[in-house]
Amino acid sequence: MEPQDLVLRWHEETKHPLTPKQISIRLPIDTAAKVAALCEIYPARTKTEIIADLVAASVDQLVRSLPSEKGDFLESESVPGQIRVYQDVGPKGRFLEATLRHLRQLESEVGLEQPIPVPQPHVRMRE
Repeated sequence: MEPQDLVLRWHEETKHPLTPKQISIRLPIDTAAKVAALCEIYPARTKTEIIADLVAASVDQLVRSLPSEKGDFLESESVPGQIRVYQDVGPKGRFLEATLRHLRQLESEVGLEQPIPVPQPHVRMRE
């Protein structure tokens, strides 16, 4: 999710599932003021929803900037003659593997029947 997509999201009626456990944080004063201003401008969204969306957008941006590192060749995932797929053993791959592990645990805790799709920790390269 891009930060500019948040405004569109905050106008939607849909709600997204939240974790069963609360995470408590203390914000810098200027950031708290900005969150309060967003809550005022988008009254249909709770403070929790706004902060959750801001964190999600920030993490998505950070993940895109994490470096990948080519690991073992994954023959079963490759397209013959076109693309070779390797395990990503760099920070991005390790992050994606850990995300999948934590996501499946959280899905189990909240009783989600349909798993949420996540990117695979792969590096795709043209031959």
